[in-house]
Amino acid sequence: MDDSEEVAELIMGVLRELKDIKEMLTDNTKRLHDLQTTVEAFTNSGDLDSKSFPAHSLEELDELEEMMKDSDSREYLTTQLRMLLKPNDESWIGQIMDEELLLHFNMSGINGKRSLRHLELVQFGIKFLGIKPKNLTSYLRKVKDKHIKRQNRIEPDDNTNMADSEDDEEKLG
Repeated sequence: MDDSEEVAELIMGVLRELKDIKEMLTDNTKRLHDLQTTVEAFTNSGDLDSKSFPAHSLEELDELEEMMKDSDSREYLTTQLRMLLKPNDESWIGQIMDEELLLHFNMSGINGKRSLRHLELVQFGIKFLGIKPKNLTSYLRKVKDKHIKRQNRIEPDDNTNMADSEDDEEKLG
């Protein structure tokens, strides 16, 4: 074999390796594109950015609850919740939904209110943090008392708020 044949064979070997590298890059580019599409699906304004914690409306909360039913979305949300929720944080539910939204709930869902106990996000928080539902009831009562005090400052002559407070305590108790 003369030098020109060796060079030609060497060039052919390099070209084969370059072809293999090109195929690997093409495959990895496709995978990267798929991952990028998935990330964009979670971060576009129509998706999770508008559903970031805490939820500010019943609609946002309902969307988050629906996402907890889908395995991929649930994994993403539980990862967010694990980063967000801290052990021994009595106000952890405030990380999931704002206080104004909490006013639409009680633990059992009676008297026209929705049940906190049955929300997937709350169930995850209880399991993840090992929180007793009694502590959640206590925090819910504090939020409602704070709201009543705020209302009394706005409307000092209105005595109906005091009656609401007593009703809320009966509902929670």
